[in-house]
Amino acid sequence: MSDLVSISQEAKALGGGLNGFRESVQRYILRTLAAAGFFEEMAFVGGTALRIGHQLNRFSEDLDFAVSRPMSVDRTIELGDLAFEALMRLKIGISSRRDFRTIPMGGPTDKLDYVCHLDVRLPPVFRTGGAARFTLRLDLDRNPAEGWGKTPMLIRSKIRPFALTMHDLPSLFAGKLHVLCCRVDRAKGRDFFDLAWYLSREVSPNLDFLDATIKALEPKPWPASEWRARLIERLDEVDFDRLLRELEPFLIEPADRMLCSRELLISALEQMG
Repeated sequence: MSDLVSISQEAKALGGGLNGFRESVQRYILRTLAAAGFFEEMAFVGGTALRIGHQLNRFSEDLDFAVSRPMSVDRTIELGDLAFEALMRLKIGISSRRDFRTIPMGGPTDKLDYVCHLDVRLPPVFRTGGAARFTLRLDLDRNPAEGWGKTPMLIRSKIRPFALTMHDLPSLFAGKLHVLCCRVDRAKGRDFFDLAWYLSREVSPNLDFLDATIKALEPKPWPASEWRARLIERLDEVDFDRLLRELEPFLIEPADRMLCSRELLISALEQMG
């Protein structure tokens, strides 16, 4: 059985359509990177890590990583090239674009990213609404703040299982809180949905990692221990109607839109004390 047939079968089991096929391709790329030893040098982070590693009940778009030790420029470029070569073997790769980005955040440290955009052909059976292709972004944080924790993770798959390294849940939560507390203008509906997931499981954020990130990137640092009060203030600034429109295409169960609610999130945060 070819890899593309296996991916297509897995995609159908995941619900079909763009979301199911994209996630199956994400898993294929992660397996490819794991087999090449990349997870000895980096960790899987972000919302897609929560989805694939912890069964978050929504789909995701991008693959986000953070180095766990310095990675050379050549090795970093190999990350994107290897992913694109894997798509070419499947005959669904269209093109790739890569960029090393330096992003001034306002604090003492600029954010250094490597971004690779992979354009992917969507097989006809998975096309909905006329879309024939999609773009999958790989984003590697090349200078994360100190203080994160990581954990090995067994990823179950209908094709074959594989292993990778992820930030642990407290560190993943800290990364999400930095976006929600400091970059609310960039936050998506998915970020607030993920916040409800963390709160429902009573995950405690890694405050050392959050504090280090704030001190490195923010022009006006504040104590990480104040994250709840700051987040409650931020929740009053966002347009939840817009967030819900952004979130709905990624929901597995439409009724879960109830979790992206200002009143619900504020109540849950206040109940934490």
